[in-house]
Amino acid sequence: MKLHDYQLRMAEHMVEHRGAMCWSEVGLGKTAATLQALRMMKARGEPIQVLIVAPKRVSEHVWEAERDLWAPKMPMLVIKGNPAQRLRALRTPCAVKVIGRDNVKWLVDELKDRWPFNVLVVDESQGFKSPSTARFKALKRVKFDRVILLSATPASEGLLGLWSQCYLADRGERLGRTYTGYTNAFFVGDYMGWNLAPRPNAEKEIHARVKDITVAMRAEDYLDMPERVNSNTVVEMLPGELRVYEQLRRDALLPIANGEPITAANAAVLWGKLHQLSGGAIYDEGKDVHVFSNVKLAGLQDVIEGANGNPVLVFYGYRHEIERIQAATGAELLDVDRWNAGLQKVALAHPDSCGAGLNLQHGGSIAVWFTLPASLGQYIQACGRLHRQGQTRPVFIHHLIVAGTTDEVVLARLGEKSTTQVELLRAMVRPA
Repeated sequence: MKLHDYQLRMAEHMVEHRGAMCWSEVGLGKTAATLQALRMMKARGEPIQVLIVAPKRVSEHVWEAERDLWAPKMPMLVIKGNPAQRLRALRTPCAVKVIGRDNVKWLVDELKDRWPFNVLVVDESQGFKSPSTARFKALKRVKFDRVILLSATPASEGLLGLWSQCYLADRGERLGRTYTGYTNAFFVGDYMGWNLAPRPNAEKEIHARVKDITVAMRAEDYLDMPERVNSNTVVEMLPGELRVYEQLRRDALLPIANGEPITAANAAVLWGKLHQLSGGAIYDEGKDVHVFSNVKLAGLQDVIEGANGNPVLVFYGYRHEIERIQAATGAELLDVDRWNAGLQKVALAHPDSCGAGLNLQHGGSIAVWFTLPASLGQYIQACGRLHRQGQTRPVFIHHLIVAGTTDEVVLARLGEKSTTQVELLRAMVRPA
C-alpha cells in the first residue's frame, strides 16, 4: 500500500524533530505515517528501540494490524496480559514494543535504571493531559532520544491539557518546566484561584511556542469527505417526571418507594446522577435501577424509524441503558464484523470501547447519541468511526436532548471545547 503525500509529510516531520507532535484529525492515517517514520530512522542507521504507548484496546489490536498493512517486515511485540505474561514479553528481544498506557507505571517501576527504549511514541497523547496521573509521572522519570506524540484531539478539554503533552516532547523547553509555571504564565483564576481561564493573547502565544515541533492536518484539506450533518432531537419530560428531576437537582436527594433515598454527596456526584436521570433512569445506592421516564427512548425510536431501515449506531453512556434500549428497539451490542457486513440494523456501543482505531464506516452512516459524554475527545473519536476516509454516504449525527436537563449543558460545553480545539488545529496548520 502507498502512503499519501500528506502522510509522508507527517513522517518527515517526525524524523526531522527529536520531539515531534502530530495533531491530525481522525482518519488521516497517523499510525501509518509513524510506521514510515520509524522505517526512515532505521534506514538512516539510527539504532532505535521503540516503545509505543496507546490506549489498551488500540495497543492490543490496532498497531499490529496497521504494521501488517504498512510495514509487514517490522518486528513488533505487544506487552499485555497478567504480570507474568507482560514480564515475558518485556524480556523478549524486539525492536518495537507496544504497551497499554495503564501499564506504563508498571513498566517504569519494573525496569528502573535498566531502561532500553530510546524512542517513545504516544498514541492518543491527550490521555496524558493531566500532570497528576501516575502514567505521566512515570514517563516523566525516563529519558528518550526521540518522542512522537499523536492525537486528533490534543486540546479536547481546553489548553490546560497541553502542558504535560508538550513536556513529554521537549522537557519543558516551550511551555515551562512546571505545570504551575505554565498556569501562572498563561491563565488566570477566580478570586479563589480556581476556574482557570486563558489570559488575553495567551492562546496565540501558546500556539506560537509549540508550532515549530507540531504538524497539524485537517481532514477537509486532504480527504474527499462526505457531508456530515448534526441534528438535535429535543424531547420533553412529562410534568411529573420533570418534578422528580428538579427535586434531585434542588435537594441532592431523591426518595425511593420502599427503599433508601438516592443521595449525592457532592456536586460532581450530583451532576452524574442528574445526567443519568436525563436518560430516564438512575442507579440507587445498592446499584438497583429505577426508571422514571421513557421520553428519551421514544425520541430514539423516532430517529430509528426515520432512518427507513438504514443501520443506526447508538452510543449509550450508562450500563443500565443497554437493557432499556434493547427492549425498546431490538438493538444488539456492536459486533464490528457484523456491523460492517450490514448485518446489524441497530447496534449499541459505548464511546470508550468504540473510539480510536475502529473502522465502522462500511456498515452505516447514522449515529445517535443517547447520552452525550462530557469529553470532547471521546465525542470526536466516536463520531469519527463513521465520518472517516472510506465512507461513501452523508453522515448523520443525532443528539437526543431532554429539555431542561444536563443534556443541554453538555451539548453547549462540547461546542465551547470544540471551538478551542478547532482554533488550535487551525493555528498549527501550515501550507502544503
